[in-house]
Amino acid sequence: MALHPFLERQIARASRQSSDGAPDLGRLFEAVSDTYQQMDRDRRLNDRAVALLQEELETLSGKWKDDAEQQIRGVMDFVGEAIISIDEHGTILAFNQAAQRVFDYQAEQVLGHNVKMLMTEKDAVDHDAFLARYMRSGQSTALGERREKVGRRQSGETFPMELNVGEMLAQGPGRRFIGLIRDISDRKKVEQELRESESRFRDLAGSASDWFWETDTEHRITFMSGRVREVLGIDPGALIGRDRFEAGLAGGSRAESDLHRGDLEQRRPFRDLVCRLDHPTRGAQTVRLSGIPIRDAAGTFLGYRGTGTNVTREMAAEQRAQQAQVQLMHAIESVTDGFALYDVHDRLAICNQQYRACFTSVGNRIVPGVDFAGIKSMALDAGLYDRFREEIPVVEFNGRVLLSAPIGPATAEKVLTQHLTAAERRSP
Repeated sequence: MALHPFLERQIARASRQSSDGAPDLGRLFEAVSDTYQQMDRDRRLNDRAVALLQEELETLSGKWKDDAEQQIRGVMDFVGEAIISIDEHGTILAFNQAAQRVFDYQAEQVLGHNVKMLMTEKDAVDHDAFLARYMRSGQSTALGERREKVGRRQSGETFPMELNVGEMLAQGPGRRFIGLIRDISDRKKVEQELRESESRFRDLAGSASDWFWETDTEHRITFMSGRVREVLGIDPGALIGRDRFEAGLAGGSRAESDLHRGDLEQRRPFRDLVCRLDHPTRGAQTVRLSGIPIRDAAGTFLGYRGTGTNVTREMAAEQRAQQAQVQLMHAIESVTDGFALYDVHDRLAICNQQYRACFTSVGNRIVPGVDFAGIKSMALDAGLYDRFREEIPVVEFNGRVLLSAPIGPATAEKVLTQHLTAAERRSP
């Protein structure tokens, strides 16, 4: 049979050392024993080297793991969102600094505890059901989806939060989940304020006499508030898509429309643009429009937005007032005597030409708004009444010294013997 090469060498060595050439069994066994002892020493050294290598690898692995965990904690703390890691039982494994600020807990207060301590009772029940369902089926519509939940701080105060949950790849048995949490209290407050503001706006818009409108870059109407139906008797839907110029809402005349178009081309705001519309049952309607250009965050022009007011009655009242003014002027101009009306502040409100004629050269300066003292000064400076005859005393005209007397007729005479009689009456 074939022997191991090492054993053959040992036998040959033992035979050479014998006088008759036969193997010396004692030497042979001694050599084999030495060999086994050497092999045992080598094996022990190898086992020791392997043990040392294993120990070093475990040390390095632990260090790498600690470094990795430290880096992960650093990343988690750097992220502005609250991050919480839990196992399949809901036990908290990680709790970053943002989470500490949001929930007002220190990490050591929550690590090892169930995450339900950070939830309301209702959400805690839902969370247990989610974990049980997911561990049973491996399926869930909640993972990766942002949901709005209610969190609970250490003080018991609740707050609205946005939650996004995902599953982590974990080494070893069990499953790991990570949740990103954002405190949306400020956002909810802003949303509530916006809702209240919109509600106030709708209430004001519904009670105001104005209506609201918007147009696009081509001045086509894109929005018209329902108030226009009450104010003008026009269905707002009938105006959507129409050019504002074609709809008669761009000025009362061709010239006014052309000027208005120039303002729009320059993207200038406009105010109190008067337009006239013909309604089949209500007749002629006068409206007044105001608008400002709309731009996005980049400054791109998007159109115009503004308000409209029905001023038909106001314009009619103004026309009646103007007609009454004309009629009054005709009436006082028909009076042969000078006539003037002053307000409570002694300012001229109205007078006829005969009254101005009394002041000859300065008559053209007698205009509404000039006070009585100013008229007196103009007359004296012009030399119309340089001095009064000494036999005619200087009299007061309702507290004013001039060519008049107290209430009732009085006469003052100039050196040129021109006589004026003035009578004053207090108006109702």
